[in-house]
Amino acid sequence: MKFHTIAILLAAVSLHAQPPRFHAVTVTDQIRMGYQVTVCDMDRDHRPDLIVVDERSTELAWFENPGREDEPWLRHVLARDVPRTINVACAPNEIYIGHHFETVPARSRGTLLRLTPGPDVRQPWNSREIDRVPTIHRLRWANSRSGRLLVTSPLLGPENEAPEFSHPTPIFAHRPGQWTRLPLFDGLTGIVHSVHPFDWNGDGFDEILTSSFKGIHLLTEQAGGAWTAQRLSPGDPRECPLCGSSELRPGTLNGRRFLAAIEPWHGNQLVVYPDPAAALQGRPVERLVLDDTMINGHALAVGDFDGDGRDEIVAGFRGKGFKLSLFQADDATGRKWTRHLIDETIAAADCQIADFNNDGRADLACSGASTGNLKIYFNLGR
Repeated sequence: MKFHTIAILLAAVSLHAQPPRFHAVTVTDQIRMGYQVTVCDMDRDHRPDLIVVDERSTELAWFENPGREDEPWLRHVLARDVPRTINVACAPNEIYIGHHFETVPARSRGTLLRLTPGPDVRQPWNSREIDRVPTIHRLRWANSRSGRLLVTSPLLGPENEAPEFSHPTPIFAHRPGQWTRLPLFDGLTGIVHSVHPFDWNGDGFDEILTSSFKGIHLLTEQAGGAWTAQRLSPGDPRECPLCGSSELRPGTLNGRRFLAAIEPWHGNQLVVYPDPAAALQGRPVERLVLDDTMINGHALAVGDFDGDGRDEIVAGFRGKGFKLSLFQADDATGRKWTRHLIDETIAAADCQIADFNNDGRADLACSGASTGNLKIYFNLGR
């Protein structure tokens, strides 16, 4: 299988379309170190609320959508005494969190908790320990052939040590109601940074995209329940730890699928794969580097902000000179892109897309790491 890396030049001004405009609103600037942000309707009022992970806090809080852009988002404590929370997954009347995270497996308890509300959802929720997975790092829901699964992905397997990180890092799942750990896949080695359930083939069931030191893989559930992997790209071809892939999101351009990725692990590159399915057909896979100036790249989101049927890419990095940018495709093939600056006041660790004001447009919410802020970018259209 062949892979090609191509660097492309981004124009300063798009020749084909004006970028969407955003109105930025700061939800809070009192976070110590922002990490994940999760969209969830906490109070069942049909308005998307926000849960934000603060890596340096022992509290997990959510912010209530007021329904108006000019009103404050009220903060409510979801859980206390949950140090080193790293990830959150939302389900109706249930929240799942992974905390006691450390990057060294021997020092990481990796507690998985299930939170359920009492009579008042604005008061701290009840918690129950489900499992302990050292270096627990990603929690994602998947609609599998065998039912709904909470995919539980550690950053590192128990035998991994720096700098080699050469041992397997298994991916697990937990089935609601049973909560016994199910082995899902153990064929990846080193750091596994991202898992993204996604219906790749349109059959109504999710496959799982993974980003790791070994690149980008597509995990598919077989008839007997086993999961197998196909590599879509090795990612960054340099030697580890400057290797592989860190974060990824699928998108479409007029019905044509592409993948956006940050590479390598916490890397400097924003990459687009215009035709990732080529790997499954034995054809060469193009790897287009849109930006190689990021420092500690981490935030990535893909969605159609301007309503033209072509998804845009939002990418942000946490290091020196941090920026949040939008990349807009200039052609239908995904081989030409224009970058537009969104914000220089947020060291974005994570971004999520939702319609926060019910105007039919895709808005953006991002959490800041060193900047300690949570911001919403309301979409004003072009």
